[in-house]
Amino acid sequence: MPLQALGQVKNSPLIVYVSQTEPVIRPDMKYPQTIRDGSLIGLAQLTGTFRKMDWFKNYRVVVGWLNDQAVYDKIEKYAKAANVYHNLQNKIIGATGQVFRGMFDFEYDKTKVKAKLGPEIVHIQLDHFVNMWDQVNEGEVKTLFDEVKRRFKIRDIDDSDIYKSAKLAIAMKNIVERFNLDALVYRGQHFTEKKFQATAYLGSAMLQENGIMVASEGDVHGVVMMMTQKLLTGCTPFFVEWSSFDEKLNALLLMAHGFADPTIAKDPKEIWITSSPENWGYTGKGFSFEFTGKPGPVTLGHFIDDQKGYRMLISGGEILDLPPLSVGEVNLRVKVEKPVKEYIAELLYHGFAHHCMVVYGDVREELSFIADLMGINKVFI
Repeated sequence: MPLQALGQVKNSPLIVYVSQTEPVIRPDMKYPQTIRDGSLIGLAQLTGTFRKMDWFKNYRVVVGWLNDQAVYDKIEKYAKAANVYHNLQNKIIGATGQVFRGMFDFEYDKTKVKAKLGPEIVHIQLDHFVNMWDQVNEGEVKTLFDEVKRRFKIRDIDDSDIYKSAKLAIAMKNIVERFNLDALVYRGQHFTEKKFQATAYLGSAMLQENGIMVASEGDVHGVVMMMTQKLLTGCTPFFVEWSSFDEKLNALLLMAHGFADPTIAKDPKEIWITSSPENWGYTGKGFSFEFTGKPGPVTLGHFIDDQKGYRMLISGGEILDLPPLSVGEVNLRVKVEKPVKEYIAELLYHGFAHHCMVVYGDVREELSFIADLMGINKVFI
């Protein structure tokens, strides 16, 4: 009967806990105590059966004694990861515009995304955006305009740039609410920027601040990683690109796409709104955030779908306590664990995409378990 019952849930995540009353074998131990501490006997029978029957393929084993807090911390990690994996199955990503031309590393199959990673992708037509733009409540735009002027430092842009960005931000918010989205992916260049004559960076930052993950350039895989990291940590990740390296600091310069959640800035009083360094068809000076992140340990990740299927990038580092570069973009300098030139060579050898998602905390073990539950390969750098 126990085996029949287990067979009903054989594809579920499973933690096998090997426990005993204390971490030593006492010289005066009697036979009843060997039985009390002998969970290994029965569990070895059970796991041997699982392997023979190909059940619970991704079970995890934790070993400890009853008052060993470390083992309960590990159980919590696995339980949280399993919960995140299941939550991803119910998430909806809105995608507007195709992947930016030439960026083949971001191309995706929406059915495969659903099958392997979990979220469903809903394509949002440009007409929907135009309708939302036309129907925006001007009072909401004015409120957001005033908030930007009050909350952030501003240089090199005019009120008209802020107003257009605020109007597009409200339209983006309304799209998310209209389609009940958990995340939004858009193509800015030649698409939203040209159509609405404004960048989407204010809208992206405001959505992220309110728990909606956002990625540009059609990076669906990137936004799935952001959702995963957010569910694991409760913190909004940075959406960045690999840029350059500093051999002396053993660090990478990571550059965002003009936006990030303002609440994860190193100093909320030193967030600048600047002109955008790139213009893809809008009038005016654009709108971009410029700041850096708080110092501390971080986890870096992404997905890529290649000839052998999905792979997950899992890496760790540390945001350094340095002032932001004055480049009109959110920027981070992240110290990595191996020599930085070796890191870059390994990253490119494995062929991961040119974007990266960076979240505070070390959740590499949790990401590894989620990759196993997804049935995909993983690469640790």
